Amino acid sequence: MSKQIYAAVLEAHPEYGTVSSPVIDFRHWDAEIWPEDTEERFSRGEDVDMIPNPHYIPNAGMQLAEGNAETLFSALGFELMDGGTRFELDAVYAAVMRLINGDPDRKARPASTTVGRGGATFYDVGVSGDRLALYAARLLAILVEGRARNATHLVAC
Repeated sequence: MSKQIYAAVLEAHPEYGTVSSPVIDFRHWDAEIWPEDTEERFSRGEDVDMIPNPHYIPNAGMQLAEGNAETLFSALGFELMDGGTRFELDAVYAAVMRLINGDPDRKARPASTTVGRGGATFYDVGVSGDRLALYAARLLAILVEGRARNATHLVAC
């Protein structure tokens, strides 16, 4: 599983109450996309390569593996809830600045190995301080872009 992380505004919805709406639509997230006629090309046996996304906006949002997102938000001092969580943008911004200017190695998740009930071995590569700092820098870029577009919250779902 993974978490989508993006800047948002809160809006009133007649049926669902207050909802989080991304300030940058998801179609802008990926630098490359599949062509619209991908299925037709594939069915004809043609090679299909991704193409540049004409709607791409850098720092629109990011996707992290659930464990990595949990490690990042834990390092920031926030807890992720099942089904999605929203945080005030300014609070996340302050926490990201503290993490970036602090010692990310103290918040890292070490690698581990566990054996399941059926005897399967599971390897968790962890999250190094350098990787955590990279995630925080990407998150900071999303926050800055979101602020420029009047976002009030950050959503992780």
